[in-house]
Amino acid sequence: MIIVLLCTFSVTVVDSLEKLPSRDTSRTYEPLLALTRRFPNKSCPWLTDDSQWKSCVHPEGALYLYDGSRRAYTEANIDEITFREVDGCVDALYELARNNSVDLTTGDIELVVQLEVAQDEVSCQYYFVDHKERTVFWLHDPSEATESIFSALQGVYDPSHMGALCGTYDVACFNQPVGYALEDEYWTHCEHYPNHRMDRKKLVKELRELVMHASAEIITSDTSLSPFDSNELSKIMELLGHLQENAADNDFLHSTCVIARFMHYFCRAKFFNFCGLPCARLDADKSVYPEDTGFHLLASSISFAIEAILFWAPRARLENLRRVWVDESIIMPRWKDFNTNLMAEWTGITIYVRIVKPASHFVP
Repeated sequence: MIIVLLCTFSVTVVDSLEKLPSRDTSRTYEPLLALTRRFPNKSCPWLTDDSQWKSCVHPEGALYLYDGSRRAYTEANIDEITFREVDGCVDALYELARNNSVDLTTGDIELVVQLEVAQDEVSCQYYFVDHKERTVFWLHDPSEATESIFSALQGVYDPSHMGALCGTYDVACFNQPVGYALEDEYWTHCEHYPNHRMDRKKLVKELRELVMHASAEIITSDTSLSPFDSNELSKIMELLGHLQENAADNDFLHSTCVIARFMHYFCRAKFFNFCGLPCARLDADKSVYPEDTGFHLLASSISFAIEAILFWAPRARLENLRRVWVDESIIMPRWKDFNTNLMAEWTGITIYVRIVKPASHFVP
């Protein structure tokens, strides 16, 4: 007996659930026939022309299925039996919403469904997307998805920081500020499934403001929280210029993917820096947690003696590393600079050794 369970999952685990098949090399291509000008995709042969589900190709090349009437997505790497079960899960989820007086009829709501098979049990994993609120939500308490969404970040308990996780059927939940954790999930969804028609002109303006502020922060501060360095921000601004030119009359999925990907990085940074909270991190080298006063290996007498022999080099390296790896997370531009400086120092030492060692053979 096959048991179908309804359970939640996060947007960020979509990639890990997709098990891409290997290409069968034993099969050969069919000979081309005269006057053939249409080449339909036969990856899902059980999809008929009158089916509500249509195959879509992501700009990166991935194939997925979309039901425009129910605004539902699922992966294309499934057989016909699994597809029928997915189709039934979509109906069951909308029926559950109606039974609990949850209005999902607006065009701003989408659904993503995937099946996870384990022995004789099938789990229907899903999440809903609210494009108006820029968030994702569930009809059940999302206990399975919480850990992956919060990335094990400590100190996450403010609703505006978390987003709509409080919300099975509580309408008041959606009146809270959009949490950066859930907005990050939202933009990841938009990058994976870019079919929804967005106000790209408005989004490009918003993204330009974010990039402009990050650029100014990098120029005027050594402790910028920007997830991109100055060179990357310049390239992003150039891309946004091209997007803005065709924002009004552009229906291609590529533009949505580009906007969603950059918005994802900025929202992720705001979440990890506790943006909008009293304890918000304002400098990249500052911690939002109480100072750790416990025992540390480098504080022992043995390590103190070793440091003295090495002219305090380990302590200097540790302090530099602490300025980069703050609260067990890194900001990529600062990490790149740290590695660049470290490699330059090692290269200088290597060159010095190569010069001094041969010269020592000529000393009388």
